[in-house]
Amino acid sequence: MSSLLENSIKDMINNYDKVFFHKSNVIGVGLGVKNIKGMNTKEPCLHVLVKEKVPLNKLNKKDIVPSSFLGIKTDIINCGGFKLSGESPITKINNINLKSRIRPIKPGINIAAFNGEIGGTLGAIVFGNKKNTPYILSCNHILADNNELEVGEYIVQPEPPPDYYHNLVAFLSKAIRLDFEEKGINIVDAAIAEIPSYVKYTEEIPYIGKVKNIADPYITMRVRKTGCVSGYTEGVIKTINTKVRISNIYGEKLMFKDQIIASYMSEIGDSGSIVVDSYNNAIGLLMGLSKEYTIINPITKILNYLNVHFN
Repeated sequence: MSSLLENSIKDMINNYDKVFFHKSNVIGVGLGVKNIKGMNTKEPCLHVLVKEKVPLNKLNKKDIVPSSFLGIKTDIINCGGFKLSGESPITKINNINLKSRIRPIKPGINIAAFNGEIGGTLGAIVFGNKKNTPYILSCNHILADNNELEVGEYIVQPEPPPDYYHNLVAFLSKAIRLDFEEKGINIVDAAIAEIPSYVKYTEEIPYIGKVKNIADPYITMRVRKTGCVSGYTEGVIKTINTKVRISNIYGEKLMFKDQIIASYMSEIGDSGSIVVDSYNNAIGLLMGLSKEYTIINPITKILNYLNVHFN
């Protein structure tokens, strides 16, 4: 892809996003490639994410997305609305293996905060940069229930039973606070929980193996993940540097920037899964989904904000 054109599109996302978000059907803008009748032209363009494609004759003039803007072509991407993909702990899922009690704990299995409303996936075992303390890495909305829970909260595996003591695997240590303000901008939905010495763990992700390193995403990159609901799935990155509006289970809306959009590769309950490339390099943390796509936080930001690393 042309780096000059890419940079122009990134600049447009950062400085002209309101032009598109003011249109009633638009939920995001990002860097992608132009597709014509399903064919990838490999030409960089501005992806405009919409809840649904509507015929031009049924749109108000102010809501029509132009075919080009400031000389840059656009491509309308039919997404449906994005939502955080944690699930209610009472939801019944058929994937017995990753939803059951598993020891040693490992990435890809079911995890939840004891006093939280949302269950999800244990993404990875990471380690503190100062003392090499082991932590569980997952989403804020899984481990801290959208900022609601305090440091020290019990993290259990599997989801909360009546007797939590025997399933206690970690204590909430740090959550990157989510900004729900109208003008608030988020980059990551992430949190870590310290694993006590008596809890055994392995860093191996089922069906994938151990994370080897980290990598920056690019369009057409093939990616993989193991989540506690859909298990092992593969996908392709479609859009990067995305600014997107997303909802949580309570209907509250949040704005995120610098997001990675991949093809549909997850289900409700897979939030927190680590997404890796073909070489087991981590590229992000699965945060949410729509009917057509999966949304991923960039791993480099997460590791920096939480001051942790992979071993």
